[in-house]
Amino acid sequence: MFSTALSQQWPWNKIYLRLYLILFSLLAIIFTVALYPSLGLNALYFLLGIPTGFFIRLHHARTGSKVNTLMNCKSAQNGEVVESLLSIGQHQSPGVAILRDDVLILIPIVGRRRKIQLNNINSVKQSSWLAGKYLWGKTALLLETNSSTQLALALPRTIATRWQQQITD
Repeated sequence: MFSTALSQQWPWNKIYLRLYLILFSLLAIIFTVALYPSLGLNALYFLLGIPTGFFIRLHHARTGSKVNTLMNCKSAQNGEVVESLLSIGQHQSPGVAILRDDVLILIPIVGRRRKIQLNNINSVKQSSWLAGKYLWGKTALLLETNSSTQLALALPRTIATRWQQQITD
């Protein structure tokens, strides 16, 4: 159950932000204590894992705040709003996807937003990979449209199957 809930989350969600701090700190302390008898003071270098976890958390927290801002701004519009990983052309960015009755809107945190009419989508393919990255607990929807721009979005599996049905209908 925990792994399912964790796999449905994005690295910028609160549960991951806590895990970055806890795991890096815990591992740094364990390695330092375990290797101190053999390495001496050099084992203290493992304590650098604590600030490393903090900086990783800080980076993902900034991304999360941008995505949350988009979610809050766009949630009042008609349609379903979902956090997603967007791939528009050669650019990949976290962002928000909005599915309405006749249009799919992709809003990345970096770059231009795209508005795609559902009748312009020729086909939708599912994949567990997006731009060479495996999506644990997520599904990528690869959109084939009339334009030459490659479009894809990664969503949690439960949402992706429902959205694929709505897009292709």
